[in-house]
Amino acid sequence: MRFPISTGTRRSRLGIAGGGLIALVAIGAMLILAGSSAASSPTTVPLGTAGSFAVLAGSAITDVPTSSIHGNVGVTPAAGSFVGLGCAEVVGTIYSVDNSGPLPCRVTNQPLLVGAMNDSITAYGNAAGRIPDTTFLGADNQLGGNQTLVAGVYRFGGAATDNLIGPLTLHGSASSVWIFQATSDLKFASNSSIQFSGGAQACNVFWQVGSTATLFTSSKISGTILALTSIVIQHGATLNGRALAQTANVTLDDNSIVRPTCATQGGGSSTSQAPSRAIYCDPNGKAYDLVIGEDKQAPYSSLNLVPAYIDPVTGSASCNFPVAVTTTTTTTTVPPPTPVTPAPTPKPAPAHKTKGVKAAKHVKVVHAAPKPAKHPSGFTG
Repeated sequence: MRFPISTGTRRSRLGIAGGGLIALVAIGAMLILAGSSAASSPTTVPLGTAGSFAVLAGSAITDVPTSSIHGNVGVTPAAGSFVGLGCAEVVGTIYSVDNSGPLPCRVTNQPLLVGAMNDSITAYGNAAGRIPDTTFLGADNQLGGNQTLVAGVYRFGGAATDNLIGPLTLHGSASSVWIFQATSDLKFASNSSIQFSGGAQACNVFWQVGSTATLFTSSKISGTILALTSIVIQHGATLNGRALAQTANVTLDDNSIVRPTCATQGGGSSTSQAPSRAIYCDPNGKAYDLVIGEDKQAPYSSLNLVPAYIDPVTGSASCNFPVAVTTTTTTTTVPPPTPVTPAPTPKPAPAHKTKGVKAAKHVKVVHAAPKPAKHPSGFTG
């Protein structure tokens, strides 16, 4: 038996079916977008020689002790200044273009610093030129609090108070890359933080800042900060990354900065070491920051490089080798004894024949008879 279906019923069912289809299509589209966002990781930002630096400033580095910095530190291109920063605070090398900087760990190497700053400027342009996947609108807290972002390029403007409040989780693999483009100042609120999941690493996070970046007190931030002007890291804030400022100061206040290195894809932790680097010195005291073993390769192989001096107290490497203390010892030279020429052994005297004593010649005595005496009388007898 068939039951007739009214026109209204057919329409309602078609409406329900159509609505369900639309919903499925929408869900599918969302899944596709989510999947594409997670998979569309940008390529990394090449840092060149700037990658060995934890702090690099265009005019000065000021510090309220005691900070802890793991990585090289430098000021360039003009004659810069170091205020409050001591050798014991840096596990790495402090470079300057002149005689400024703390001794005995400071190394003067203008070519190295200029090259590093040029590479930092190139990296800034590379990051700024990426096409954003997402542009955050609004004038405050664009990165939110307690949200999760997959790999990609994110752009946002200045904030009335802060760009980030609370935790921000970056979810991705060990090769996933995040590039944040701050068109104006970048502000991390006090106690804000960057967290990772899925194997994501701090070495693959880049903050391109159009003006000044500020890490407020006790914030815990990760990634390389490429600031056009300056970077301010307030009291107790930590940076698992780099502070690279092009034209102005990097200001520190009892901070911890650790230059990040990437683990290889497929295992390891974010603290695993990339190819290790070391400072080498030529005979003139010029320093070279090279991958270990590169000193034996062209063009460095012809420079007669030797490993830098490692200060036993601070652990800093430099080409300021300590002067060896020479002890003067007066040595009295005793002339060798005059050789004594042994007297020649006398030849044994030739054996002489023993001559007998010649018999005395017998002297024949002729006894002449005495002449008779003559008497006055003339007769003899």
